[in-house]
Amino acid sequence: MKFIIKILSIATLAAMLTCCTTTTIVPQVGNMYIISAMSTTEAGAANAVIKKAKGMCESEKGNVKVIDQDTIYQGVDVSQQALINLANKVLPSNKTEPPSLPPDHAYKSTLTFKCEGE
Repeated sequence: MKFIIKILSIATLAAMLTCCTTTTIVPQVGNMYIISAMSTTEAGAANAVIKKAKGMCESEKGNVKVIDQDTIYQGVDVSQQALINLANKVLPSNKTEPPSLPPDHAYKSTLTFKCEGE
């Protein structure tokens, strides 16, 4: 039974890490592109933009030249989380809809890059 729970936990974590990133590519002037990705982790967002840029440049038979990269946290801070959790405990669950935390896409990474020939 413990083995099954362990396997399910690993599978759930893997699914969360792969499913919880969203990326968007926007072409810019001068053969530059901007990619934004959101994820539950800082590393997940940063890796998603790099991976997407590499894939795009490889399809054009080039390499990624990073112009700028920035990753920010835009989720709920610790004090806000504590207030929401307290409200969930205090409010009667049968009379009101409890407050909820926003989606887990708390980190946003933005990459500006060019694809350069090999």
